[in-house]
Amino acid sequence: MLEVLSSRPLFAAFVVVFLALHVLHLLIGLADSGDSFRSTSFLFDRPVGFDQNLYDINSEEGRRRFLTHWLDQWILLPDAPRFDLLETFSSYKIYLGLQVLFSCALMGEGAPYSIMVGSLLSRVIYIGGWLLLFGVLRAVLPVGLSWIPVIVLAVVSLNADFTSYFNSLYEEQLLIICMPLLAWLLYLFRRTGQVAIGVSVLILSAVLGASKLAFFLLPMVAAFFLFPLFSGRWARLKFLVLVACAQGSALQPFLEARYVEANRYHAVYYGVLQVLTGEELQRLGSLGEKPVFPECVGVSSFHPGGLDCLKKAQASYGDVLYLLASEPVIGWRLFLRLIDDGRHLELEYLGKSLSGAPDFSQIALFSLWQKVYTYYVNVIVGLMFLGVLFCVWRRRRLEESIGPARLRLNPLEAVGVFLVIFGLIQYVVALGDGFFEINRHLMAGNFCLSMAFGMLLAALLSRRSVRGDA
Repeated sequence: MLEVLSSRPLFAAFVVVFLALHVLHLLIGLADSGDSFRSTSFLFDRPVGFDQNLYDINSEEGRRRFLTHWLDQWILLPDAPRFDLLETFSSYKIYLGLQVLFSCALMGEGAPYSIMVGSLLSRVIYIGGWLLLFGVLRAVLPVGLSWIPVIVLAVVSLNADFTSYFNSLYEEQLLIICMPLLAWLLYLFRRTGQVAIGVSVLILSAVLGASKLAFFLLPMVAAFFLFPLFSGRWARLKFLVLVACAQGSALQPFLEARYVEANRYHAVYYGVLQVLTGEELQRLGSLGEKPVFPECVGVSSFHPGGLDCLKKAQASYGDVLYLLASEPVIGWRLFLRLIDDGRHLELEYLGKSLSGAPDFSQIALFSLWQKVYTYYVNVIVGLMFLGVLFCVWRRRRLEESIGPARLRLNPLEAVGVFLVIFGLIQYVVALGDGFFEINRHLMAGNFCLSMAFGMLLAALLSRRSVRGDA
């Protein structure tokens, strides 16, 4: 039996099936919620089949343009790219430009941009990263055990809630595309200590950190797992300079953050105030010297009446701190709601199918992880994280009984802990926009936690007792 499990033909067959299943994902995408404007205004005029780009979302054309189906074909602006039309900066826009060039090269100059064609680049990076991780797990775990995390991670990688981003125009996709590759590079660095690999981890972290405002801490998190990167007299200084450059690059989206006022409003009126009861709202009355407007609680700034609420509320993040300090129970309620909201991966209000094409997102295997995740996998990953730290602590205590010891994560543990830390940070950062589209804002964090589940499972199975230092 072990000979069959360890045979190359079996793994080759697994890879073939894995690739074939991912081919079906070419027809899975994510409908536009209207958020694409900030990413595409400098490139696209409108989708093919529409007279304009903006419609009342409640009209028949609006429902066809938004929310229902993802749209593949987009008409480029005559003089694209129009940098004067950039609403915000992010590295995703650079990646989107590369996708447009790739699509034009294949489809011919003057042809509309095809999201599906552009996503071929994403799928090569994404699938390649997963296959590299699978190779690592097969190398460091006993044959029988290695299939457990490999199959778990394969199911995660095939989850339509994650891969649907590749056929969309949302900024979150770049992190989902590249995170398996980043995890593999981090593993290699922890395994070999090669400076070039460590620098690559930091550069890729900076690129991904700059893809969306919420990801800005990624280089800093990665840096904790790269030290010491250099050796020699100026090792620490060189490391600090490199980290500062990477972190500075990831802060670029802050320079053009045009929706900060709406984010602040959502943090208060679509966030902390939503966990209060009506009676508690009436008793609260005001936020310092500012009155509370109960009629605005739960009203998005982008919905009817929301702009008036935004203007009169004059909300700030200081209001959030004021409420947390004056009503400590709010913090606990926010935590419980975040955990509960975070266990749902499916974006039910956004269609995943292409008009006129079969909806492969409903295939049982492609929604399996989504169903499993509802059983509070985000909490389970947190417990696994604590379990790994406990194992490391015990290992250190055993080493102390023999001689000098230091607290050090092995490569598998390091990758798992890295993914958990960044994933949990997304839970905190997401509250910067309250509970507005919270499931979409948590998607990248939940993807990291899903990856962490498989990597920590592998780390707990290995326990540094098989095939050397895992």
